[in-house]
Amino acid sequence: MIFRPIVPIAWILIAAVLLLGFTVFCIVKKSMRHGHIFRRIAIVALILLAFSRPMAGSENIERIVSDLNLFFVVDNSGSMVTKDMEGGERYRYEVAKADIKKIIKTFPGARYSMVVLDYDIYQSLPLTSDASMAMSAADALRPRKSNATAGTDLADLLDFAAKRIEKYNKRNPDRRSILFLLTDGEESSEKPTELPENLSGELSGGVVIGYGTEEGGRVNRISNENQVLENEFIRENTMSDEYHISKLNAENLKRISEKLNARYVRRDDTGELPKDLDDYFWSNTRNTESTTGKIDLYWIIAVAIIGLLLWDATVIAHKLALERKAVK
Repeated sequence: MIFRPIVPIAWILIAAVLLLGFTVFCIVKKSMRHGHIFRRIAIVALILLAFSRPMAGSENIERIVSDLNLFFVVDNSGSMVTKDMEGGERYRYEVAKADIKKIIKTFPGARYSMVVLDYDIYQSLPLTSDASMAMSAADALRPRKSNATAGTDLADLLDFAAKRIEKYNKRNPDRRSILFLLTDGEESSEKPTELPENLSGELSGGVVIGYGTEEGGRVNRISNENQVLENEFIRENTMSDEYHISKLNAENLKRISEKLNARYVRRDDTGELPKDLDDYFWSNTRNTESTTGKIDLYWIIAVAIIGLLLWDATVIAHKLALERKAVK
């Protein structure tokens, strides 16, 4: 049996010592030797045991493991709020979120991390083997208010990612790092993206996924509450009546993919992620291992607590009934 406390273990130990002291006091003091007191002591003891979360081993189970670290580098800047995907029905950022989830499902047993560019550049997900956390990080991707967006600088985004990847590679030299860059390829400076020199050497492969169409579309404005304003669009400048048209910069993305020795995928209006995406990396990286599954004993303790509470409630109800009968 093992314990995985759901609260700090120090709290449980302190409470257990106090409960033990109170129990000894009740045993020593004759006036405190009542069944209902010891019953309630047992209830508190079981609650403390539940907080300790005891678990027992079960039969061996098999799980998928791999030596891959997947780094999602996501452009979540204003231009990704352009509705030119799937026949003009979906925004670029919506399709990117869905693609991240598909990739996570395609690579079970890997580790996942996410770096995001919106109003700033930050790591929204530290490297983890928890796929549900990675899914939650993808779900959390939302457009940021337009007046807080600093523009798109993919060079800074990739430089930030390179430093994180290098750090993780040093910690786990036996694992392979794979980069997924999700962006429309636009740079605010309109210059080709400059890549950090050390990035390609840190990677074992990668995929650059481009979002948008060559015709492009108007960029929706985002409110201060981070809500997409369906009928309001970004203009070229404050003095212009023309709307800014955001287009897929495939040339820039192809250049990035070549520099990184990565695969370029144009995720255009009707495109889907390649069916062979998993085969691109899985060669000699996925296997199964046996491990001992753990059964949570929480429910057994909960049943015992409920039983004692019902017992106590029955005794109290019976006592009240006798008191009312005596009054009559």
